[in-house]
Amino acid sequence: YQRRVHGDSYSGFFDNNGQNPSGLAEFLRSKGIKKVFIVGLALDYCVKFSALDAVNLQFETYLVVEGTRAVVPEVSEEVIQELASKGVNIISCVEAKERLSKCDG
Repeated sequence: YQRRVHGDSYSGFFDNNGQNPSGLAEFLRSKGIKKVFIVGLALDYCVKFSALDAVNLQFETYLVVEGTRAVVPEVSEEVIQELASKGVNIISCVEAKERLSKCDG
Protein backbone atom coordinates (compact mmCIF):
# COMPACT_ATOMS: atom_id res chain seq x y z
CA TYR A 1 0.00 0.00 0.00
CA GLN A 2 1.35 3.41 -0.98
CA ARG A 3 -0.39 6.40 0.50
CA ARG A 4 -1.64 8.83 -2.16
CA VAL A 5 -2.18 11.84 0.12
CA HIS A 6 0.81 14.09 0.56
CA GLY A 7 1.01 16.68 3.30
CA ASP A 8 -0.91 16.91 6.54
CA SER A 9 -3.60 14.40 7.27
CA TYR A 10 -5.13 13.34 10.57
CA SER A 11 -6.95 10.43 8.94
CA GLY A 12 -5.47 7.35 7.40
CA PHE A 13 -8.24 7.51 4.81
CA PHE A 14 -8.38 11.15 3.60
CA ASP A 15 -6.51 14.43 3.59
CA ASN A 16 -7.44 17.03 6.21
CA ASN A 17 -10.10 18.50 3.91
CA GLY A 18 -11.72 15.10 3.46
CA GLN A 19 -11.54 15.59 -0.28
CA ASN A 20 -8.66 13.39 -1.40
CA PRO A 21 -8.67 9.70 -0.48
CA SER A 22 -5.38 8.17 0.62
CA GLY A 23 -6.05 4.88 -1.15
CA LEU A 24 -6.27 2.94 2.12
CA ALA A 25 -9.99 2.10 1.83
CA GLU A 26 -9.53 0.90 -1.73
CA PHE A 27 -6.54 -1.21 -0.71
CA LEU A 28 -8.36 -2.79 2.25
CA ARG A 29 -11.40 -3.60 0.11
CA SER A 30 -9.19 -5.13 -2.59
CA LYS A 31 -7.96 -7.56 0.08
CA GLY A 32 -11.51 -8.37 1.23
CA ILE A 33 -11.05 -6.59 4.56
CA LYS A 34 -14.30 -5.44 6.16
CA LYS A 35 -13.17 -4.83 9.75
CA VAL A 36 -10.57 -2.37 11.01
CA PHE A 37 -9.00 -2.32 14.46
CA ILE A 38 -7.60 1.09 15.29
CA VAL A 39 -4.76 1.83 17.70
CA GLY A 40 -2.07 4.49 17.83
CA LEU A 41 -1.35 8.09 18.62
CA ALA A 42 -3.09 10.31 19.10
CA LEU A 43 -6.61 9.42 20.23
CA ASP A 44 -7.81 13.02 19.98
CA TYR A 45 -6.45 13.53 16.44
CA CYS A 46 -5.28 10.79 14.07
CA VAL A 47 -7.01 7.90 15.80
CA LYS A 48 -10.28 9.82 16.11
CA PHE A 49 -10.42 10.96 12.48
CA SER A 50 -9.29 7.60 11.11
CA ALA A 51 -11.97 5.81 13.15
CA LEU A 52 -14.71 8.22 12.05
CA ASP A 53 -13.71 7.91 8.41
CA ALA A 54 -13.58 4.11 8.66
CA VAL A 55 -17.15 4.04 9.99
CA ASN A 56 -18.31 6.47 7.31
CA LEU A 57 -16.69 4.25 4.69
CA GLN A 58 -18.78 1.33 6.00
CA PHE A 59 -15.96 -0.61 7.66
CA GLU A 60 -16.83 -2.42 10.87
CA THR A 61 -14.61 -0.30 13.11
CA TYR A 62 -13.06 -1.11 16.48
CA LEU A 63 -11.06 1.15 18.77
CA VAL A 64 -8.76 -0.82 21.08
CA VAL A 65 -8.70 1.45 24.13
CA GLU A 66 -5.43 0.19 25.62
CA GLY A 67 -3.73 0.78 22.28
CA THR A 68 -4.16 4.55 22.14
CA ARG A 69 -3.45 7.70 24.12
CA ALA A 70 -4.58 11.29 23.69
CA VAL A 71 -2.32 14.30 23.37
CA VAL A 72 -4.64 15.93 25.89
CA PRO A 73 -5.47 13.12 28.34
CA GLU A 74 -8.39 15.05 29.85
CA VAL A 75 -10.39 14.65 26.60
CA SER A 76 -9.94 10.88 26.29
CA GLU A 77 -13.32 9.89 27.72
CA GLU A 78 -15.12 12.53 25.67
CA VAL A 79 -13.47 11.34 22.44
CA ILE A 80 -14.25 7.69 23.23
CA GLN A 81 -17.89 8.56 23.89
CA GLU A 82 -18.08 10.53 20.63
CA LEU A 83 -16.61 7.62 18.67
CA ALA A 84 -19.02 5.16 20.27
CA SER A 85 -21.97 7.45 19.45
CA LYS A 86 -20.88 7.49 15.79
CA GLY A 87 -20.73 3.70 15.50
CA VAL A 88 -17.18 2.82 16.51
CA ASN A 89 -17.02 -0.32 18.64
CA ILE A 90 -14.97 0.35 21.77
CA ILE A 91 -13.13 -2.79 22.89
CA SER A 92 -10.29 -3.96 25.12
CA CYS A 93 -7.10 -5.72 24.03
CA VAL A 94 -8.54 -9.01 25.26
CA GLU A 95 -11.66 -8.51 23.14
CA ALA A 96 -9.54 -7.53 20.14
CA LYS A 97 -7.47 -10.69 20.48
CA GLU A 98 -10.63 -12.80 20.63
CA ARG A 99 -12.14 -11.08 17.59
CA LEU A 100 -8.91 -11.27 15.60
CA SER A 101 -8.58 -14.99 16.26
CA LYS A 102 -11.96 -15.42 14.51
CA CYS A 103 -11.45 -12.70 11.90
CA ASP A 104 -12.78 -13.45 8.43
CA GLY A 105 -12.17 -10.05 6.86
